[in-house]
Amino acid sequence: MPDLIRYREGDVTVTVDDGLRRWVESLLEETGGVVYERIERDVRAIFDEAVARWPVKTGRSRDGLRTAVLLDRGAARVEGQILALVPYSVYIKSVKGGLQGKNAWQSLVRGPMTLLKRRLLAELGDVIVGGGRRRAR
Repeated sequence: MPDLIRYREGDVTVTVDDGLRRWVESLLEETGGVVYERIERDVRAIFDEAVARWPVKTGRSRDGLRTAVLLDRGAARVEGQILALVPYSVYIKSVKGGLQGKNAWQSLVRGPMTLLKRRLLAELGDVIVGGGRRRAR
C-alpha cells in the first residue's frame, strides 16, 4: 500500500495519507458501515427525486446537482450533501413539477435534507454514539 493515495478530478487533487485512510476504515468498521451506507442511500433518494422534478429550460442547473459524502476526521463526522455546482440553481422557481411557484432548491433539496437529518439522528443515534464511546475508551 502506498504512503499516499491521490485522487484527481479536473482541477482538484485530493491526497489521502495512510493515517486518514486508517481512520476512515475504522470509522466505517465501528458502525459496521451502517451510518455511511444509510446516509449515502437516503441522500441519493432525495437527489434522484430532485433531479426528476427539477424545473428545466436548458438543463444546466439540474445537471449541476451532485451528491457527496463528507468524512470529517477532525469532527468525527459523516455528512451527506447535495451540491449545486451552478450558482443560480438555488434561486430557480417554477410552476412545473408541482412546485407552484416555490423555490426548487428549498422544496426539492433543502427541505427534504433537513427532514432526513432529523430522521437519521433519531434512527441511528445509538449507533453513532456507540461508535464514539468505543473510540473514547
